[in-house]
Amino acid sequence: MKRPILYCAIAFCAGIYLASLSNIPVVYSSILCLILVLLAVASVKKNILSHVFLYLALLSFGAAYCQNSLVLQSDHIANFSTGIGSKVSLEGVVVDEPVIKKAFYGKRKISFLTRAEHLKSTEKTSLRAPSNDEWQKVSGLVKVDVYADKASVIPQVGDKLILYGKLSTPEGLKNPGLFDYSEYLKLRNIYAVMSVSGNSSVKMVASPPDNSLMRRIFFV
Repeated sequence: MKRPILYCAIAFCAGIYLASLSNIPVVYSSILCLILVLLAVASVKKNILSHVFLYLALLSFGAAYCQNSLVLQSDHIANFSTGIGSKVSLEGVVVDEPVIKKAFYGKRKISFLTRAEHLKSTEKTSLRAPSNDEWQKVSGLVKVDVYADKASVIPQVGDKLILYGKLSTPEGLKNPGLFDYSEYLKLRNIYAVMSVSGNSSVKMVASPPDNSLMRRIFFV
């Protein structure tokens, strides 16, 4: 057979694509992959049938690989965010260059990604976030939007911040065919967004040496 590696790669990628469209648990794809491998081995004397089982096994393996990558750790920030949002304090490190845009009423929006490290709730009504007096270790990326005036300090890559604002789960579009921002964020491993209002809601905890190259090497 010509170019077997190409066909194997196509089957694997097809499995990843199909898994992204479904919510099948990873254990099912893993079991199916194992069964198909055994069938491929058992039918090795039947060349065509063995290859069919092998490619189906690779497709199942691609699906299992994709589904496993979507399994979030128990301390992931997504487990503490809700659709309606809750007021929290978040400690994290800036991991990309901030993007600055004009916002309403003369303010500007500063957007950046933060690698979450610790979280605590600032409201008693929050059901998922830790209590007011307790910091809890968390992980994962958060898309942060800071709405502040022009005198605000712009965070840089590597800065450790404490942010006070509303943490929520990005909402997707219900109309098919339109750009789904929440799915776009998930493809970048971002499952939570945070809205921060005012300069006083951003506190600098620590900043690395002012060297952009060193910041990128050690903090991205």
